Amino acid sequence: YQPASLLQTLAEGGRSFVTLVAMVGLLAPLGFWIPLAILIAVIPQIVVSFQYETKIWLTLFENSPQARRMQYCTSVMLTDTYAKEVRLFKLSSFFTNLYLQAFRSLHQSMRHLRGKQALWSSSLAFGSTIGNGFAFYWVVQQAFRGRLSPGSVLLFLESLAYLQRNLEELVRNSLELYENLLYMQQFFSFLDSKPPMALCVPGKPVPDPIRSGITFEKVHFCYPDNRSALVDVSFTLYPGETVAIVGENGAGKTTLVKLLTRLYDPTDGVVLVDGVDLRELNLDEWRRQIAGVFQDFGRYALTIGENIALGDIQALDDPKRLRRAAQKAGLAELVEKFPQGEDTPLGKQFGGTELSGGEWQKLSLARAFVREQAQLLILDEPTAALDPRSEYEVYRRFVELAQGKTTILITHRLASVRMADRILVMKAGHLIESGTHQELLQRKGEYATLWNMQAKQYDL
Repeated sequence: YQPASLLQTLAEGGRSFVTLVAMVGLLAPLGFWIPLAILIAVIPQIVVSFQYETKIWLTLFENSPQARRMQYCTSVMLTDTYAKEVRLFKLSSFFTNLYLQAFRSLHQSMRHLRGKQALWSSSLAFGSTIGNGFAFYWVVQQAFRGRLSPGSVLLFLESLAYLQRNLEELVRNSLELYENLLYMQQFFSFLDSKPPMALCVPGKPVPDPIRSGITFEKVHFCYPDNRSALVDVSFTLYPGETVAIVGENGAGKTTLVKLLTRLYDPTDGVVLVDGVDLRELNLDEWRRQIAGVFQDFGRYALTIGENIALGDIQALDDPKRLRRAAQKAGLAELVEKFPQGEDTPLGKQFGGTELSGGEWQKLSLARAFVREQAQLLILDEPTAALDPRSEYEVYRRFVELAQGKTTILITHRLASVRMADRILVMKAGHLIESGTHQELLQRKGEYATLWNMQAKQYDL
């Protein structure tokens, strides 16, 4: 709302300023010192108000984490995502107290500053009132002495009232304008900050098709807290190959995918596409070549068809494409159950139908499959919320789904990776093993250990 408020404040301030100038012009013939004295009397009030406005803004800026904490506590208490645990564990009092702590921390300092600002403004406004009273007294004396006509006195009273009222409005508008400018200064400072990733515009065209593959060459990646997620990782994804990446939580599997989709750039090393640095390619064009299903996929309050078409907006006008994607993801039977078919609205926000976790995940799969032109398919735990039968059906059609695409499968369920052409094993950010399922079992390394641990769970 700040940009609109800035324009509104400028318009109101301009109107007050024009009126103020007109009133000064009317009062000047009566005595040039009258408007001058009134304006001088209000200057201390303006200076003090601006000083406190700066302090208040800085206090708000420094305490913005507390404001965000209040919003977070509110969302926890009022959204269905957390409703079961909030009620089951009786967390309402806990989050209410967190909210109140943040509220007190934020508003205690604000109340102190606002109180001081009000006290000083009121005190200095008294000086302005004395100046107005003296001017009025002088004009009345001049009228009694016959130096001013009754019309001139009336003109003075009206002009003085307009002058005072518009002067107050101008001060108020100036403070609002100053607050808006402080915000805009922060805003443009943010816009001028250097992006964490350097973009090459327009960038080199993406190879279509990719011929020699995608190569990670001695890739390191560190998060801002200096935690190393990847250390000296090197491998190549060959065109049309299906590669499974396995390992314990925190091994660096998802970080590899984020580098591949160029959500981040490597701290060291390089990712090459047909020998060209990924950072030199056109980023939008590169991402159009990627279809993906992630663990934290979005659940959008749109229709089924619109949810699927988010993978490629152009598919909105192609119902056949949407049905094909739904069929590949195992959603066809679900869609047929609804009288409105693909036009069935989803989500509680607008009175739509709510799906189960597994059905939402199938929808996210369909979103990936609708991007038929993609050369790279990324499946990050694609069946985490599916029941065993649905998981079996998805993997049974896996070869068909991945045909013609370079596919990366990230999963903890090792029974599903045997169909991969190659398996990469990650541990603590390092690539420690690479090979087929049988080769890795024969080596009796990390993969064999993980495999045996899962196999024992089914050994009755």
